[in-house]
Amino acid sequence: MRETSPSVAMVSPVSFEFRPLLEELRARNFHVFPLPETHEPPVSADVFLGWFSPLDRGAIASLSPWLVAHGSPVVVAAKTPPSQIVELELLRGGVEEVVAVGDSLACDPLCAAILRSVERHRYRKAQAQRPMDAAASQAQAVIDLFPVAVVIAHEDGTVRLSNDRASTLVAERQALYVDPLGRIRLTHRQSDADLYATIHALQSGADIDCALAAPRRDDGTPLSVLVVPVGSGANGQARGVTLFISDPEQSLAILPETLEGLYGFTVAEARLVIALVSGHTLDMVAASTGTSLNTLRNHLKAVFRKTGTNRQAELMKRILTGPAVFRRPQAG
Repeated sequence: MRETSPSVAMVSPVSFEFRPLLEELRARNFHVFPLPETHEPPVSADVFLGWFSPLDRGAIASLSPWLVAHGSPVVVAAKTPPSQIVELELLRGGVEEVVAVGDSLACDPLCAAILRSVERHRYRKAQAQRPMDAAASQAQAVIDLFPVAVVIAHEDGTVRLSNDRASTLVAERQALYVDPLGRIRLTHRQSDADLYATIHALQSGADIDCALAAPRRDDGTPLSVLVVPVGSGANGQARGVTLFISDPEQSLAILPETLEGLYGFTVAEARLVIALVSGHTLDMVAASTGTSLNTLRNHLKAVFRKTGTNRQAELMKRILTGPAVFRRPQAG
């Protein structure tokens, strides 16, 4: 055991059946102290531990006060492994690890999970407090100018940089979150699978990008996510990705006249492009403007020609990485 053993705050009542496990933790020099369910999590706790039998949605609801952004990690123990749906809900909600201890109340896997969780939490805090080098600082300043959320990730999905808009979305945990390994994830299972299928394809040297929807857990309007490769990918080396994430409920601060000047768009074409990069579909634009789909498709063909693109994903990439998005609001 380490010189300084973690302090473990119990966030669920210690029932008779789990008391032997509590005593075993204390015997291994963990500082464990039970808390009433209504007690606020103490700042001094290294990890919050909840154990449940059974582990169900009611248990998940009881954990909500401790699943706070930037707080200490939460570990959940249960006698039997939960269903995949419940475990995913726990992890997406902010739980660091879910451990099955069995009828024998095996302490070894729980101890290991607590130590891993504390170690990861300390590493993340150290990384957040470490000063950026000049290049990273400049990159951060650039992505903070984007009017959409931006996440730059390594080839395994671990986050390198993200702007303020992305951090806000991650904290909401409605459509995306960061898992215990530091990887960007989408809460919608199929969208998350599509995201990582794209990332894995890029590691094989594929020259692709991907546009996908990221549904919110509260059934709000899905976010639009454009996945763009970064890095050369030469000699079979893995490539990282940049995610451009837009919210259709928030309009972009791109002016039609800026697009007209940069790309030679007509007013109608510029307004269509702004709607598309804001996450709207052609059907949505047709419904909101009263313009026929045939007319909009003709506008889109002209936009493709003027930007040298062939697909909507390519168009979004061209616009979102171009100078139009960096136009700042005029003062006064």
